[in-house]
Amino acid sequence: MPGFAGNVAGCAAVLAAVALLSFGLPAINDAIPPTRPVSASGPYGIGLNVSVKPPTQTVVDSRGTVPAANRVLFVRNGVQYRLEAEQFSGDLAALTASVRDEVADGRGAQAIGPDIDTKTTQGVPGMAARFEESDGGGFFAAYLSGGVGVDVFVLGTDQGVTDNADEILRSVATLRFGADA
Repeated sequence: MPGFAGNVAGCAAVLAAVALLSFGLPAINDAIPPTRPVSASGPYGIGLNVSVKPPTQTVVDSRGTVPAANRVLFVRNGVQYRLEAEQFSGDLAALTASVRDEVADGRGAQAIGPDIDTKTTQGVPGMAARFEESDGGGFFAAYLSGGVGVDVFVLGTDQGVTDNADEILRSVATLRFGADA
């Protein structure tokens, strides 16, 4: 019966490991807060040599931040502010159309305003537009420099977006591309 005892011990070890993974890891995950404060005093790296200076009173939300996808989700007073950097071989009009399509395919009834020319303090050109949906609204923007595009999405209640727009727009203007990022 030595083989039987070894099999029982092996099965018990596998069950213990499964129990640890099933109950222990979720408990650890629940103990880690989903948001953490971020400093507004310096640049925050998004990826692909792109950075941004976050607004004051901002947290990074780990539930929407994916470093491997060059995506960060900031939250300021309940307003979501997401930036994502990607390699993009087209022009700014094509990137803006892609972002506009993503907004149009989003949840809720969409009403999207006209594109408005914008640029960062670094001089990188972009396009921005406001949108409304059934439970709020916001704006999106697209910037393109050296084959790297950045999509910006700001979403919240109408009042939340209005109250936080100045700080978030100042942050968007600080987008830096390339070695200076």
